[in-house]
Order: sequence, then structure tokens, then C-alpha cells
Amino acid sequence: MNIARPLRRPPLSARLAGTLLLGFGLVGTGAPALASTYLVLPDGSGDTPSIAAALRLAVSGDIIELGDGVFSGMGNTGLDFAGKSLLLRSRSGNPEACVLDAEAGPAAPGRALSLVTGEGAGAVIQGIGFRGGYLVDAAGGALLLVGSSARIRACRFSGNTAREGGAVYVAGGAPSFEACVFVGNVGGIAGGALGASAGAQVEIDDCRFVANSADYGGALMTDAATVALEGCVLLANSASARGGGIYAGDHAALALTRCTLAWNEGATGGGLALATMSSLELTNAIIAFAPAGEAVELRYASTASVSCSDLFGNAGGDWTGALAGLAGLDGNLSLDPEFCGDATDGDLSLAASSPCVSPPDCGRMGALGVACAKRTLRTIDFSTLKQLYGGD
Repeated sequence: MNIARPLRRPPLSARLAGTLLLGFGLVGTGAPALASTYLVLPDGSGDTPSIAAALRLAVSGDIIELGDGVFSGMGNTGLDFAGKSLLLRSRSGNPEACVLDAEAGPAAPGRALSLVTGEGAGAVIQGIGFRGGYLVDAAGGALLLVGSSARIRACRFSGNTAREGGAVYVAGGAPSFEACVFVGNVGGIAGGALGASAGAQVEIDDCRFVANSADYGGALMTDAATVALEGCVLLANSASARGGGIYAGDHAALALTRCTLAWNEGATGGGLALATMSSLELTNAIIAFAPAGEAVELRYASTASVSCSDLFGNAGGDWTGALAGLAGLDGNLSLDPEFCGDATDGDLSLAASSPCVSPPDCGRMGALGVACAKRTLRTIDFSTLKQLYGGD
């Protein structure tokens, strides 16, 4: 992931002039460029009776704003942007208060939303909760992105199930996820929370993946796609086969920067597992305390570049296999990261005494900074953990 450079903004007068020209249609279009906002309420008393009705009326550039409450039933699930560049957001910005519930199950499978018509970065979903998606014979329990570069911000995905990508599946495109939470989602085969394939280029920033599960990739699966995570937390995800945290299949590229993976477990690769000719870049990361599986498993000509990272306390080993001998090189550590909490309370911030706070020549490791003087240990209880994060 490239380091973002600050943009050099034009003078205020120039920005205002541009805004006025656009607002009053003085740039040769002959019409003002004004966006419409449609308010949709769960009881149907808003500007339109349902989200689907608002989607039909809206044109690119418009905003669909949802009031707090639960949206379900006909007109509020099985939605599609139909290629439009729209902002779909909650009015409150609280994804736990504004929820799209697909209310799906074996008798009535379905998902909340699909973006499958090449939507670009102008398509934005913000501050909404997604739950109750169920598609055991298809991918993307809550959200399906095909050839889409949509931006998903501050959303919450919980209690969704699908064959691949229990909550979200990405095929192609270049979408981004920022400040999202994925908790208690299930991928029947792969990608408990999120799956990516078909050359997709996915950016995931400041997101949390908690207590998701699958056969391969308890939290994430990527196959023939590129996934870059920065500042993310992966906690207590599980895979019955490989990759408790993340599984990278054939010809996948995976990059983790300033991420913390803790208490994830898999039969092999408790933290990460890479299969055929995949690549890993691990920078300023922590992988710790996997109850089963080693920190990183590499197979079939997969490669890894690791620097300024701490691998510690994983049941199947830390610096093992292709990573053997890398501890102590390029700023790498094999020391207790000294989290403030544990898997039960989910507090993976660092104690002041942690060796990951300010290691020489590296800068802080992991997603979170200092938040306590010393570590507190409790008994691990995954049901309590799901309740803590509101898992369904």
C-alpha cells in the first residue's frame, strides 16, 4: 500500500469559483448540478416507501439517507445500484442503529445489496449495518461486488453466511473498506467475512474482523486477487482447515501493514496461510497467540517478505518453515507483545512496557497504540467475545 501524500489544494478563491460555476451551471452544461437527497424511514413514511423505490428514482450523484431502525422485507433487501454513482448512508452514522436485515435462511436465501454493474468510486455505502444474509450456494452473504470500485465506510457486517465471503464477496474491481467491523460471519468454504477473486484489488483500512469462521480463511480469503490491509485488527477468527486469520490461494498478493492478528486459529496457518505462488508483505505487524496453527504457513512456491514484525506465542510455532531464521533480522521480534487485554475483552492495544511500542529503527508495530500500564489476563470465552461486539 502506497503512503498517501498530502494533496496541494488550490487557493480558496479558486475553489469557491469552481463551486459557484458548477452550482449554477456556468461551465457549458446549461443546467445546474444539484444532487437530490431521498430520506427513507423503516416505517415507509419517508420521501419514498422503501430503499428500492429511492434507488429507482435516484440518478448518479444523488444521496439516499436512511433513518435509524431495521430495514427488511420487500423493497429493502435484494437491492442493486444498477450502475449509478450514489451515496447510500445512515442519517445517524451509527451502523448498529441503522440496519439492513436480509432475514434470509435455508427456506428463503438472499442478501441485502449487490453492486454488479461496474459502479466506480462514486458509489459509496456509509454507516450502515448488514445482517441476516444467507446464501450457502452462492458468494457474498450481505454484499456482492462484481467489477465494482465502490467505497464502503464505517459499516458493520454481522451474522451473515455464504459459501464464500460470508459477509462480502469481491470479484474484480478495486473497492475499498474503511473503519468497518465484521463480526460473527460464516463462509461455508472460504472467507468467513470477506472473499476476493478475479483480479480484484481490494484496500482495507482500520477495520476489525472478530470471531468469523470458514474452512479456509476465517476472516479473509483472496484467490488470484490483491488485498492490502493497513491498521486492521483480526481477533479470534477460525478456520477448520487453513488460515485462521487469512488464506491466500493461487497467485494472490497479500500485504499487511501495521496490523494485529491475535488468537486466530487454523489447523495450519493460525495467523496466515498462503497456497500456490502467492506472495506476502508483512510490515510492522503482530501475529500472536494462535491457539492452533503456526503464525504463517507457506506452500507451493509462495513467498514472504517480513520486516519490523513480532511473531510470538503461536501454538504451531512463530518463525518456522520458510520464515525460520528471520527473527532478529530487519527489525523482526519474537517477544510477548503485551496487549492490554486478551481474546475475551478484545483489547489489543499495547501496554506501555510492550516491545512493540518503539522498537529500534521500526516504529510502532500493530494496529493500536499504548492504552495501559500493564497487561491484564482473563479466561478466553468466545461467546462472551461475540456478545461484546454485538455478534448475532
